[in-house]
Amino acid sequence: MVLKVLYDPDSFFKSADVSLIQAIAVVLLSGLVGSLAVYVKLPELEAQILESLLKTIPADQAKLFLEFFRIQMLISPFIGVFISWIFMSAVLYGLSALFGGSGDFSKLFKFTAFWAGLLTSGRLLYSCLH
Repeated sequence: MVLKVLYDPDSFFKSADVSLIQAIAVVLLSGLVGSLAVYVKLPELEAQILESLLKTIPADQAKLFLEFFRIQMLISPFIGVFISWIFMSAVLYGLSALFGGSGDFSKLFKFTAFWAGLLTSGRLLYSCLH
């Protein structure tokens, strides 16, 4: 059902049977893709940051900072994709209301999960792999 969005998006979005669980699954998958992209790039980033930190602080403090950095970098895609999803849904709903649109916020919220998931995954993959 969810893969139908890839090969027949028009009929997929016309149907109203997208559940919140499916939307959350798409957003979680996007967060996982983002974390994997960061994980691939992490050794290079850590080496650069450690080299920079060792010039200013002792090695034990630099390694502790690097550990916090690693955890933050791996968790932030999950948090960021949910924030993006909520923000994009609110902005689209507000713009729709401004121009006289009508509709249910929960339906828009479910559908924007696909948009949020794709945009966030694409951004993270591009920034981490280039």
